[in-house]
Amino acid sequence: MEYRSLGRSGLQISALSFGAWVTFGNQVDVDAAVAMMGTAFDAGVNFYADLGVMFQGTPKATLTATCGPATPAALCSQLQASTALEAIDLQDSIKNFKYFPVASIGVTIGF
Repeated sequence: MEYRSLGRSGLQISALSFGAWVTFGNQVDVDAAVAMMGTAFDAGVNFYADLGVMFQGTPKATLTATCGPATPAALCSQLQASTALEAIDLQDSIKNFKYFPVASIGVTIGF
C-alpha cells in the first residue's frame, strides 16, 4: 500500500481509503461488511470514511462529559449536569427529523 502524509501531522495515511457512504445497513449485511473492512485493513488501508445521509429510525444525539482525575469533583458534577441538559435539548430539537446527516471519519494507527 502506498501512504501519504496527512498535512503536517506526521501521520501517514493510505493512498486508498475505505468509503462506506451507502454501502452498509440495508444494502450489505453485517458479516459481509466486517469481511470487507477486514480485507481493506489487511491490504494496508488505514483511512476510513463514512459520509452521507442516514435515514434509519429516529436520530439520536449522544453527548457525554468524562472528567480526568485532576478535575475537581464539583466542577466535574457541574460539567456533567450541564452536558446532560444540553443532550436533552439537542435530542428534543432533532426528534422529528426523518433524514439526518451522519459523518464519521477514522484513522487507524498501528504501532
